[in-house]
Amino acid sequence: MPKSSKLNTITEKLPVPDQKPVAPGRARAVLEVVRILPDLEPAGNGPCSQAPCKAEVRITQVLGYGAGFNKSLGQGQQMSVYFPMTVQAGKGRPGVTAGKKIKAELKSSLTEGGPLVIHSYALSD
Repeated sequence: MPKSSKLNTITEKLPVPDQKPVAPGRARAVLEVVRILPDLEPAGNGPCSQAPCKAEVRITQVLGYGAGFNKSLGQGQQMSVYFPMTVQAGKGRPGVTAGKKIKAELKSSLTEGGPLVIHSYALSD
């Protein structure tokens, strides 16, 4: 009987060769935008006081975790996320609307129990 390879027992996906490692304190995932939350931030004159910055998303695929990221993410999980520079297109960022899929770098919430923060993203197929 042939020896089994460790690769045969791995259930996680191996990283794509051209994919950068996930930075410490971050996670990388493909997200489907379920809906944009219309609330604006009442204080200040920052971008989130002029356009929505929160969305509800569903995780379609977890691509990896960086060291120290302390939240478990699962396929099919639905959660709120925060876009610090709004969901609108601008400065080289594509706009985000319900139904779109994005490949995102997530980092822990700015407040305890708050939504995860989208550090960066790109539209996904």
